Amino acid sequence: HLTEGTVLDPLRERFPALRAELPAFDVRRVDRSIDRATRYLCAAADEDGKFAYEVKVEDGEARETDDYNVLRHTGAIYALVDSCYFNEQTASVRAKYCACAPETIRNTVQWVVREAIFPIPNLELSGVYNPHGDPNYLGPTVRQPDGTVMQDRALAARLPLGGQGLAMIALSMANQVQPGLVEWGTVEQIGEFVTQHLQKDDGSFFTFWFPHKEP
Repeated sequence: HLTEGTVLDPLRERFPALRAELPAFDVRRVDRSIDRATRYLCAAADEDGKFAYEVKVEDGEARETDDYNVLRHTGAIYALVDSCYFNEQTASVRAKYCACAPETIRNTVQWVVREAIFPIPNLELSGVYNPHGDPNYLGPTVRQPDGTVMQDRALAARLPLGGQGLAMIALSMANQVQPGLVEWGTVEQIGEFVTQHLQKDDGSFFTFWFPHKEP
């Protein structure tokens, strides 16, 4: 259980100069922050399951982007599932803080499966593309050194290491709270892709996999 002492005392001991600066710990303030962050994530997801990438604080308008980041999308799913279902501190207040979570988790996970997970050429496996692997997508707009602007197809067709890892965590956790939401075979294929093709002999990993190039 969180208390002021368990959170702040180690910091006060390590950094004496902070002793007078650290505010009193308020569990209710933390609870309110969890509540607001949870409800924000739910409100930021549209009916198709895509999060608003950025929202202007002044007017609440969402900014459209051509380079939607699937790592942040799956990271948000992971945070939402973990906070609402795997955090013992919120178990007793789940109905209050997380009433919106089931629908948001379902929609945002389905977006990942529909828009970001595609077959990997020549591997007979599927993986997570960033922004996505739709063959009709021509890539984000990129300004060239000479000032010209063009769409970079190479950036559309890449599979990031972090995207595979966060997707495996997010999809696995979502399946635990909503069984059958994602086919386990899909998660297993992503894991097989990571271990068989992104991992090097020394145990480290390639950062990206470009389907039509060497990693």
